Amino acid sequence: MKRNNILRITTILLILVLTMMTACGAPEGEETLDENQLTLEYLKGDYTSQLLTDGAEHLVGSIEFSTAEDGSIQLILHPKEVSATANSDGTYTVSSYVINRVLSISDSLYATYIGSASILSASEFQLTVQADYEAQDATFDEYGDYILYDVYVLEDQVLLALYNPSYVLPQPEAK
Repeated sequence: MKRNNILRITTILLILVLTMMTACGAPEGEETLDENQLTLEYLKGDYTSQLLTDGAEHLVGSIEFSTAEDGSIQLILHPKEVSATANSDGTYTVSSYVINRVLSISDSLYATYIGSASILSASEFQLTVQADYEAQDATFDEYGDYILYDVYVLEDQVLLALYNPSYVLPQPEAK
């Protein structure tokens, strides 16, 4: 009799534990974004804050794309250094520094581009940037250094790239 009671209690506890482990909801840290939440304000605010809290690195620079040996698309970041204080017109002066970084692109990359308030997927972003470089004015260098981004990287994987019009390059000195 005692043995049957212990067996029943053990079975009930096992069922309760399994039910709790398979409860509805996403695991912590893996919440999915509702399409209504995915706005530019959200990406610039809460999402960037969460990325930085999770250990992402915030970089500023111009970008280009290349193809790896395995056929995957890579983003090459040309890092820049941003002045600590804003200019009188609210822009920030940037200058080149350090070596380029080759980064992989996350499948869940979110990005924005010049003149577009819409949020682009990784493939849309790549096509837009490449089309611009092909059509750019000859006065700009080959890497589109006139287009600068806030790039958020976690473990050499780009998670977010936001065009930032407040970054300006110093004008070259007249000869």
